[in-house]
Amino acid sequence: MDPVSVLVYYDGEWNHTRSYADYENVGIILPLDCTYVKLVEIILKVLKRDHLQHSIKIQYQVMENGPLIEICSDSSVYFYIQVKKTESNLTKFPLCVDVEKVVCIEKNQICLGNGVTGEDNIEQSQEFRMDNSLYDCFSISSIPKLPSIEEMGTAICEYVAFPNQDIDDNESDMNNPKRVAEE
Repeated sequence: MDPVSVLVYYDGEWNHTRSYADYENVGIILPLDCTYVKLVEIILKVLKRDHLQHSIKIQYQVMENGPLIEICSDSSVYFYIQVKKTESNLTKFPLCVDVEKVVCIEKNQICLGNGVTGEDNIEQSQEFRMDNSLYDCFSISSIPKLPSIEEMGTAICEYVAFPNQDIDDNESDMNNPKRVAEE
């Protein structure tokens, strides 16, 4: 079967009526067996954006001012392609792409961007394979806040004063400095 022609709207914004406004647009051709990773590669290539420096969020609507549907997996790409195949009007169901600048570092290190929550409760923007390397992207807002100097100082003082404060209640009172001091 023939590939699917798709309009991509980008560099715009969603307004209060759920319309994507003030955008640029470009056309792409999607193969019927397109995966999420391939879709991201195609979009970033046509937008002339580097996958190591940009993260994208892909959404569309099936009805005007209706809820947004996000493309975030192979199955969501497959569903979108099936929807597009039923519509001959090229301007129906454009992909609306939000691009965010990110800082990517290779596997097991932090990559900053926008995203969705992963199983470790850290917000993951995208996880995809490019050039046989795995890149994990994390939102700046999801990176745990480091303690302040005062908080670290307080924690150290508490540890020095009461080094075994996390002892189970079943353990001897002699191991608990608070209880020994009280006796």
